[in-house]
Amino acid sequence: VVLKIEAPAITHKSDAGGVLLNLADAAAVAAGYEQIMAAAAAAQPEADLHGVLVGPMVRGGTEAFVSISRQAPFGLGLMLGAGGIYVELLGEPELALLPLDRPAIAGLLARSPLGRLLGGYRGRPAGDSDTLIETIYQLCRLAGAYAGQIDTIELNPIAVLPAGRGVFVLDALILTTTQP
Repeated sequence: VVLKIEAPAITHKSDAGGVLLNLADAAAVAAGYEQIMAAAAAAQPEADLHGVLVGPMVRGGTEAFVSISRQAPFGLGLMLGAGGIYVELLGEPELALLPLDRPAIAGLLARSPLGRLLGGYRGRPAGDSDTLIETIYQLCRLAGAYAGQIDTIELNPIAVLPAGRGVFVLDALILTTTQP
C-alpha cells in the first residue's frame, strides 16, 4: 500500500516526507504512519495534520499530469504533459484554453511527447489513451461548471495503465478562488 499525509497546507506531500510507498504489512503501515506524521510536523510545524491516507500501490503504466488553472484575463486553461520522471525530460506541456471537447483533447495528446509514450514508444505497451482523454474531458466539464470558484485543479501523477486497463489518479489538488 501507499501512505500519504492528509494536511491541507501541505500541497507537495513528498517534499515534506509525507509519502511512503510499497508498504507490505501492518507493521510497516504502523511504522510508516509514525514516520510520516513526524516528517510532516517537522517540515511544516504550523500545518494542521488530519492524519494519513492509505491507498493501493499502483504498479506499471506511464505517469501523466493534468492541470487546469486560471489564466487571467482568458479564463481557465489546461496543461497536459508527461508526469513523474518524464516531466523535465520531455519538455513543455501542451496548453489550451477551456472549453475543450474530446477531439481537441485527443489532438493535444497526439502532438505531445506523452502521446508518443502512450502510443507504445520503443516496444512499451500502448497506454489507455481513450480513458485518459475521457478523464480530462470530464475534468474540463467539472472546471467549466464551477469556473467562478476554481483557481487550480491538478492531477499529478496520473498512472495511465496499458490499453483497456484505465487510469488511476495518484494525487490531486484543488484550490478555489476567494470569490463567493
